[in-house]
Amino acid sequence: MSKFILVLIFLSFNANAQKSVYTLESVSHTQQTYEGEFEENESSAITNIEKEEIQNANVSSIDDLLRLNSNVTTSRGPRSFGEAPQVRGLDTGKVFIYVDGERQNFQAGHTSMLAFDVENIKSVSVHENSTDFSKTGTLSGGVIFRTIEPEDIIKVGNNFGTQFKTQRNSANAETVLNVKNAYRSKKQSALLSYSNKDASNLALNDGTELENSAYTENNFMGKYKNGNFKLKYEYFNREDLSPLDPSLNPPGRLESLLGESDLTKNTIALSYENKKFRSNLYRNSLVMTKINRETNVSETREIETIGGDYITKIGNWKLGADLAIDNLNSEEDGASINAYPRAQKIESTAFVERKIIYNDLILAPGLKVNYYNMSLDNNEFEQRNNTALTRKLQSQYKMGKFTVEANYVESINTPKVQQVYPTGLHSEGDDFIFRDNFFKPNLGLKHETSVQKDFKVSYVSQAFNDYDMLSVSYSYFDNDIQDYIFTERIDRSILDEENGTTQFVNIPDAHLYGENIEVKYLYDQFEANFTYAKIRGRNETLNMYLEDLPADTYLYNLKYTLEDLKLSFGYQGIQAQKQNRTNPQSLQRTEKTPGYFIHNVFVNKRFLTHWNANLRIDNLGNQKYRRHGSHLFESEEDIKIALTYSL
Repeated sequence: MSKFILVLIFLSFNANAQKSVYTLESVSHTQQTYEGEFEENESSAITNIEKEEIQNANVSSIDDLLRLNSNVTTSRGPRSFGEAPQVRGLDTGKVFIYVDGERQNFQAGHTSMLAFDVENIKSVSVHENSTDFSKTGTLSGGVIFRTIEPEDIIKVGNNFGTQFKTQRNSANAETVLNVKNAYRSKKQSALLSYSNKDASNLALNDGTELENSAYTENNFMGKYKNGNFKLKYEYFNREDLSPLDPSLNPPGRLESLLGESDLTKNTIALSYENKKFRSNLYRNSLVMTKINRETNVSETREIETIGGDYITKIGNWKLGADLAIDNLNSEEDGASINAYPRAQKIESTAFVERKIIYNDLILAPGLKVNYYNMSLDNNEFEQRNNTALTRKLQSQYKMGKFTVEANYVESINTPKVQQVYPTGLHSEGDDFIFRDNFFKPNLGLKHETSVQKDFKVSYVSQAFNDYDMLSVSYSYFDNDIQDYIFTERIDRSILDEENGTTQFVNIPDAHLYGENIEVKYLYDQFEANFTYAKIRGRNETLNMYLEDLPADTYLYNLKYTLEDLKLSFGYQGIQAQKQNRTNPQSLQRTEKTPGYFIHNVFVNKRFLTHWNANLRIDNLGNQKYRRHGSHLFESEEDIKIALTYSL
């Protein structure tokens, strides 16, 4: 009953309601004195999550953020420490991830968390394919996160802006405090943002508590802009007690799997941007320290990325290049961790593409050169390097209210250092059935290549009158992947003479395909959106499923705005079908997953000029479910209340 009382309280807020037109955005952008922003790629294969959607969702994790888009999902939940974006069936490590132009190239063991503060995210772009040649390290698309700018929190006519937000989430008793301050003059602007988060263990929808899921965070971001130049510094720190593999929930007696974790990331970036040219230099440093509870041994994994890129437009031509240098370091009892060796990887690309326009037909062919080199610090193994050439052809044809788009694009994804060179103990045996399992290097591990073909047709028109808009689209993709990298684990019994092994190997031939249907309708203050996403995948070499793919999913979104009351409310339904495409005859661990339908609602109210209150209830009714590929149930019904003051 309490959740319905909360909804009524939010609906009844009408103090100081004004008759002016209401928008959820409390600030406006103003034209700067510099030439302007670089125009991003225009493609129907890029979909966006905007600031208003993020605000209405009261996001507190990557999963909260990405569930707003049907073209991307997360795996390995519900611990946010293990969340990993997945695009068209491809997980982190096979798709690109960028934050403000900085590659997020971090993976350490089973940890795949994206280390940034979601309180600073203002928009997300989901790329369904890799036609954007300026992005590197993908087999099919990726995700780009963009953080707030000073202008996003400064109201029209002001030079200063302040925003204070507090949020409380019921499922893990999380408290969020965030404060932002911004300044703007004719040529300069600056922003400071600080967040503190404190969460307890997460309550799951099966009535249990997810042990070792509590965490604390302290995050800071600063930006300074002068003309076309922008300087950014970001600090992220999280402390938690998650297992070494956050997708599992081992009993407390398995102390060897548990550890105290400290994750710290520092980013500094300098960029220059105008309408014809964009350049970015950055340094990312991520350090993860875990203290094993059983042995009290501390192990540290570190990856430093120094990178830069540029893109320029000359007429209908676009040229660009990028370079990223990853330096890996690790330490355990004064020595390097064999599974995460001290090493360096250099990856660079250069591309050229051209837009050709003939009446209603647009063609965009492109060519890209990819190079990588990796080497160990101690020269124990030989260097690995290779060069590859990839091509693309985008095409778009408009026929009245219909638009048809077809794309052909080749991509490569280079192996990680920790996939080629790992050695040493992977996991201890149980002394009763299984022997110890050791990593086995693979110096012949090849880079992955993909050939993506996709087709999309869309229709946009007024449906019933001059005040509405209907948009309908259908898309299909086909992705042939050669030398798909996966983990091959062979466990052996105590009766065998050899120990078990874990090695990263290539699948010569893998195939992914799927389709997406989307219907949008807008009438005055009412918005409705329906999407359906389907993904299939096979290991063609062994005639098996690629089993860790998401279930077929329906996404329903409804929203209504009462402008005079400065009030909006909405609904999101997520319906997943059962996923039984697994390989029970093999040693793979993924189990079949029943279907589920979860309901989420929100109410957003502005009042007393400077205040905004938002109520979000996720998993309304506490549906019991787990995601496909996850070994844990998801969160129980989560009531999220946020209060924001803007000045």
